Amino acid sequence: MFTLQSKPDEPARRLVHVKPAAESTGGMIEPFYLRFEDVAIGNDPKGGVRVVYRSAEQEQDQKQKHDPKLERLMRKVLAYVKDHEGCAARTLVAGIDGSSNNTYGARDELERRKYVRVDRPKERRKPVCHYITPAGLAWLAGEAPPATPGPADAPEREPDPGPQ
Repeated sequence: MFTLQSKPDEPARRLVHVKPAAESTGGMIEPFYLRFEDVAIGNDPKGGVRVVYRSAEQEQDQKQKHDPKLERLMRKVLAYVKDHEGCAARTLVAGIDGSSNNTYGARDELERRKYVRVDRPKERRKPVCHYITPAGLAWLAGEAPPATPGPADAPEREPDPGPQ
């Protein structure tokens, strides 16, 4: 049995496997998305329907690519990291002057794209430090980043002590 979860303004419908069939031998299926698209048939622009499967990861990537608010915040975070190499997480949030959840979300997406390197020390009480990568510099400058960003090879520096 599946449940269908959707919002009126979203083109994809999320399906969640909530109960396997009694006679099934396999396990539960990971949540996935279906997009329903109109297809023109003859003179009728909505004569047919195409159903497109998308994994949860594909749908998340699609949302992030087309979220202008997230893109603006990511550019703001990246510019701050560029100007404050080695800044601590708290300093980053304070410098962005936004919610910590949104700032960390943008930072995590930048890290996933390899535009920033985030050093997370194993010792407690040591700050998490942020560094811009060459791919991040290119993206910030409006250049297309390399298809496969190289390793996060920003130089090692001392952490920014933050506001004095």
